[in-house]
Amino acid sequence: MKTLDDLFLEAKRDPAKRGAFYRAFLQSELIVLGRISGDFAVDEDGNQVATDHSTIHLDQFEVEGEMVLPVFTRADHLENLVRETREILLLDAKDLLQMIDPEVKVVLNPGSAYAKELIPQERAALLDGSIFAGLLHGT
Repeated sequence: MKTLDDLFLEAKRDPAKRGAFYRAFLQSELIVLGRISGDFAVDEDGNQVATDHSTIHLDQFEVEGEMVLPVFTRADHLENLVRETREILLLDAKDLLQMIDPEVKVVLNPGSAYAKELIPQERAALLDGSIFAGLLHGT
Protein backbone atom coordinates (compact mmCIF):
# COMPACT_ATOMS: atom_id res chain seq x y z
CA MET A 1 0.00 0.00 0.00
CA LYS A 2 1.33 3.43 -0.93
CA THR A 3 2.13 5.91 1.82
CA LEU A 4 0.97 9.49 1.83
CA ASP A 5 4.55 10.47 0.99
CA ASP A 6 4.51 8.15 -2.04
CA LEU A 7 1.23 9.66 -3.22
CA PHE A 8 2.62 13.17 -2.73
CA LEU A 9 5.64 12.46 -4.93
CA GLU A 10 3.42 10.93 -7.61
CA ALA A 11 1.12 13.97 -7.52
CA LYS A 12 4.11 16.29 -7.74
CA ARG A 13 5.28 14.51 -10.91
CA ASP A 14 1.85 13.93 -12.44
CA PRO A 15 -0.98 16.43 -11.79
CA ALA A 16 -3.53 13.74 -12.70
CA LYS A 17 -2.61 11.99 -9.44
CA ARG A 18 -3.38 14.96 -7.17
CA GLY A 19 -6.86 13.68 -6.38
CA ALA A 20 -5.48 10.44 -4.92
CA PHE A 21 -3.04 12.41 -2.78
CA TYR A 22 -5.71 14.81 -1.49
CA ARG A 23 -8.14 11.97 -0.70
CA ALA A 24 -5.47 10.10 1.24
CA PHE A 25 -4.39 13.32 2.95
CA LEU A 26 -7.90 13.98 4.25
CA GLN A 27 -8.07 10.44 5.67
CA SER A 28 -4.66 10.67 7.35
CA GLU A 29 -3.53 11.27 10.87
CA LEU A 30 -0.94 14.03 10.93
CA ILE A 31 1.70 14.87 13.50
CA VAL A 32 1.86 18.38 14.94
CA LEU A 33 3.80 19.94 17.76
CA GLY A 34 1.45 20.95 20.54
CA ARG A 35 -0.39 19.96 23.67
CA ILE A 36 -3.83 19.48 25.17
CA SER A 37 -4.96 21.50 28.18
CA GLY A 38 -8.12 21.35 30.27
CA ASP A 39 -10.03 18.11 30.71
CA PHE A 40 -8.90 15.23 28.54
CA ALA A 41 -9.34 11.48 28.43
CA VAL A 42 -6.57 8.88 28.33
CA ASP A 43 -6.80 5.99 25.87
CA GLU A 44 -5.72 2.38 26.47
CA ASP A 45 -2.16 3.21 25.29
CA GLY A 46 -1.81 6.09 27.75
CA ASN A 47 -2.24 8.81 25.12
CA GLN A 48 -4.17 11.97 25.92
CA VAL A 49 -7.40 12.34 23.96
CA ALA A 50 -9.13 15.70 23.61
CA THR A 51 -12.71 16.04 24.81
CA ASP A 52 -15.32 18.78 24.45
CA HIS A 53 -13.70 20.42 27.50
CA SER A 54 -10.16 20.39 26.11
CA THR A 55 -8.16 23.06 24.39
CA ILE A 56 -5.63 22.06 21.74
CA HIS A 57 -2.59 24.30 21.46
CA LEU A 58 -0.58 24.03 18.23
CA ASP A 59 3.03 25.24 18.20
CA GLN A 60 3.95 27.64 15.44
CA PHE A 61 7.38 28.99 14.58
CA GLU A 62 8.56 32.25 13.12
CA VAL A 63 10.36 31.73 9.83
CA GLU A 64 11.60 34.81 7.97
CA GLY A 65 9.15 37.03 9.85
CA GLU A 66 6.17 34.79 9.18
CA MET A 67 4.38 32.41 11.53
CA VAL A 68 4.44 28.83 10.25
CA LEU A 69 2.59 25.74 11.49
CA PRO A 70 4.65 22.67 10.63
CA VAL A 71 2.64 19.49 9.98
CA PHE A 72 4.19 16.07 9.45
CA THR A 73 3.13 12.83 7.77
CA ARG A 74 5.77 10.74 9.58
CA ALA A 75 7.71 11.00 12.82
CA ASP A 76 11.08 10.86 11.03
CA HIS A 77 10.24 14.05 9.10
CA LEU A 78 9.65 15.74 12.45
CA GLU A 79 12.79 14.28 14.02
CA ASN A 80 14.94 15.49 11.12
CA LEU A 81 13.75 19.06 11.68
CA VAL A 82 13.19 19.32 15.44
CA ARG A 83 16.09 17.98 17.48
CA GLU A 84 14.83 18.65 21.01
CA THR A 85 12.10 16.61 22.68
CA ARG A 86 8.71 18.23 22.18
CA GLU A 87 5.13 17.27 22.88
CA ILE A 88 3.36 16.01 19.79
CA LEU A 89 -0.24 15.42 18.83
CA LEU A 90 -1.78 13.10 16.27
CA LEU A 91 -4.74 14.76 14.61
CA ASP A 92 -7.05 13.75 11.79
CA ALA A 93 -6.15 15.94 8.81
CA LYS A 94 -9.69 17.21 8.32
CA ASP A 95 -10.04 18.13 12.02
CA LEU A 96 -6.69 19.88 11.90
CA LEU A 97 -7.63 21.91 8.82
CA GLN A 98 -10.86 22.99 10.48
CA MET A 99 -9.11 24.32 13.58
CA ILE A 100 -6.36 26.30 11.84
CA ASP A 101 -6.80 30.03 11.35
CA PRO A 102 -6.90 30.70 7.58
CA GLU A 103 -4.12 33.28 7.93
CA VAL A 104 -1.64 30.78 9.38
CA LYS A 105 0.95 29.45 6.94
CA VAL A 106 0.85 25.64 7.00
CA VAL A 107 3.78 23.60 5.68
CA LEU A 108 3.56 19.85 5.32
CA ASN A 109 6.87 18.10 6.11
CA PRO A 110 9.07 21.23 6.14
CA GLY A 111 12.73 20.63 5.47
CA SER A 112 12.14 17.34 3.65
CA ALA A 113 11.79 16.15 0.06
CA TYR A 114 8.05 15.83 0.84
CA ALA A 115 7.54 19.51 1.78
CA LYS A 116 4.47 21.35 0.57
CA GLU A 117 2.86 24.60 1.61
CA LEU A 118 -0.89 24.25 2.05
CA ILE A 119 -2.21 27.68 1.08
CA PRO A 120 -5.48 28.95 2.61
CA GLN A 121 -7.49 28.54 -0.62
CA GLU A 122 -6.26 24.97 -0.99
CA ARG A 123 -7.18 24.16 2.62
CA ALA A 124 -10.66 25.65 2.18
CA ALA A 125 -11.16 23.69 -1.07
CA LEU A 126 -10.10 20.49 0.69
CA LEU A 127 -12.62 21.08 3.45
CA ASP A 128 -15.55 21.90 1.18
CA GLY A 129 -14.60 19.27 -1.43
CA SER A 130 -14.36 21.77 -4.29
CA ILE A 131 -10.73 20.84 -4.88
CA PHE A 132 -11.89 17.54 -6.35
CA ALA A 133 -14.17 19.21 -8.91
CA GLY A 134 -11.24 21.27 -10.15
CA LEU A 135 -9.10 18.16 -10.47
CA LEU A 136 -11.72 16.46 -12.63
CA HIS A 137 -11.33 19.27 -15.14
CA GLY A 138 -7.56 18.93 -15.30
CA THR A 139 -6.68 21.80 -12.94
